[in-house]
Amino acid sequence: MDFTQMTITEIDAKWSEVYAEQLKNERIIALQSTAIERLEEARKNGASVVDLLAKKQKVVEKAKKALSQAEEEEKPFLGEFERRGGWSRFYITRGSKPHIHSSMFCSTCNKDGKRTEFGWLPELSGLSEEEAVKEHGAILCTVCFPSAPVHWTDGRTKDDDLYCPGSRTADWDNAKSRRGYFTGNYGHCNHCGKNVTTPRGSIYMNKHKK
Repeated sequence: MDFTQMTITEIDAKWSEVYAEQLKNERIIALQSTAIERLEEARKNGASVVDLLAKKQKVVEKAKKALSQAEEEEKPFLGEFERRGGWSRFYITRGSKPHIHSSMFCSTCNKDGKRTEFGWLPELSGLSEEEAVKEHGAILCTVCFPSAPVHWTDGRTKDDDLYCPGSRTADWDNAKSRRGYFTGNYGHCNHCGKNVTTPRGSIYMNKHKK
């Protein structure tokens, strides 16, 4: 991959896929590690869980290897980011009231030892705060963007009434959604009941009308 021939948005679009892989494997490790702890306790109490415990441990080891590989894959991206002197970025948090951050290390995120899940907005990379607001609404984080005007951070947009409140959120019905595929992923919106596409490498539904 020749980064020197790629635009900022192209780089971040690919980088977001690496991040998604890291996040997926971190989730697997956390969930399975919790299950292993419980199985260890059950075994101490005489339960026959040896086979299941071995399976869980294999899943964790596989996820750790995949995570390590994704972290290695990220290094060239980091190198190119530094070589170019960096550029503006925008990340959106998961939830019914998302906020856009300039960094994944905002002090309002990653609380109580839990890593906040972000959706990358690579199509905005390199743009200004004002341009981000025009695209995603007035949901800029006041900590990440302390100098932003209030009307860029109050959570409102001029066309709020036209669009479903589930736009650009992960508020979808998992049982009715298509997730984890290379293409064709969508979330079944809990607000309007529509199947709404999700950008590649993102967990958030696209902006859509009611």
